[in-house]
Amino acid sequence: DIDVPGRTRWSLIDATRDRFYVNIADPAQFLICDADAPTSPAESIGVNGKGPHGLDIDTRTNRMFCACDGGEFIAFDLDSRKEAGRTHLAGVPDVVFVNEVLGRVYVATGDPGVIEVFDTSTLELLQTVTTELGAHTIGFDSERNKVYAFLPQTCCAAVYQEV
Repeated sequence: DIDVPGRTRWSLIDATRDRFYVNIADPAQFLICDADAPTSPAESIGVNGKGPHGLDIDTRTNRMFCACDGGEFIAFDLDSRKEAGRTHLAGVPDVVFVNEVLGRVYVATGDPGVIEVFDTSTLELLQTVTTELGAHTIGFDSERNKVYAFLPQTCCAAVYQEV
């Protein structure tokens, strides 16, 4: 058990640095916990965005990406622990997945029902893929390079592949 200052949203293991990160919705921040001493956070990083939510790491660029309920998409440098860039999203996001091989990060937004694809180095929006309203849950298969979107209105899944 870890005492935290607010509602938790997402957690992420960083095996490279032997730590894990926990999003706190309010006050907006990440807690950094050492894997060898997981019962108390080692430090926190303030997030200048409303409701940190989806979270993933790109070990190639040494960045952590966070999608926030306020429609912000933020990159953090893991060495300096400072914001490295930000951009806007189409709506309130949910899941974030990094594709290290292609240098992409996928952000699912249920309203308007899209997956936004960003470059991990520049945060440039590369593509917006229409899914359907309410489709905010995605999965990513790094071996097959496929993104799976779960479509609640049509009760099916869509499969997307970048080449």
